[in-house]
Amino acid sequence: MNVKITRDWTKSFFVMIVAVIIMGMCVAFSDV
Repeated sequence: MNVKITRDWTKSFFVMIVAVIIMGMCVAFSDV
């Protein structure tokens, strides 16, 4: 596996986690 592919995968995974956290916060604020 090349390092470049690993970096791209890690970056995409990090962006996915951030998006999930933002969605969760929006849902929490909507419930309130």
